[in-house]
Amino acid sequence: MLSPEEVVRQALELPEDEVRDFIIDQSRHPDRDLISLVVALMPTLPEEGIRLLNLAGITQDTKDDPSIADLLTQVQSYPADTWHGRDPFRALLRNVGKRSDYGAHLVKLLLKQRNGAAVQAYLRLYAQRTDPVGAAQLVRAFAKARGLRPVIDRFRQEVAEQMPRPLAIRAPDELLALGRRREARVLTELLTE
Repeated sequence: MLSPEEVVRQALELPEDEVRDFIIDQSRHPDRDLISLVVALMPTLPEEGIRLLNLAGITQDTKDDPSIADLLTQVQSYPADTWHGRDPFRALLRNVGKRSDYGAHLVKLLLKQRNGAAVQAYLRLYAQRTDPVGAAQLVRAFAKARGLRPVIDRFRQEVAEQMPRPLAIRAPDELLALGRRREARVLTELLTE
């Protein structure tokens, strides 16, 4: 396993079409600290740094929730200029945000860490990127998970405000199909305000 600095040095010497595969290969070492590698990449290869964060979001399984929550905490602790004006939280959750089975676990962990800002960012991102079926499934996951009922109200608000309107107006029907009548009624009211 190369050090993060050596990964960057060698990546900069490779032909452009080989850089991504090399970095991804290096990121897969079982002892790799992904954050250190991402931070090393940011000054010279910011696109690849952001891509690695996104890769973490795609590849992490739900049983690895604590590592994702820890990754989020670490990412948010770095100064904004480290990320060259990009939003690393969005990059990391771009694909994870489509998985309702994952969402309830992640929100629970972030709340446990008292990271309300991250919860709100996640709910907003999910609302922006999911479809009506995904939104309904996440509401159901929240309703079934112990201690997450209060989060449903916040998420409904995000759906009403952040989900593209043509999709948002279909979400109440999906909630009804899942037997979530109250949530469907409240969301309909939010969408008609």
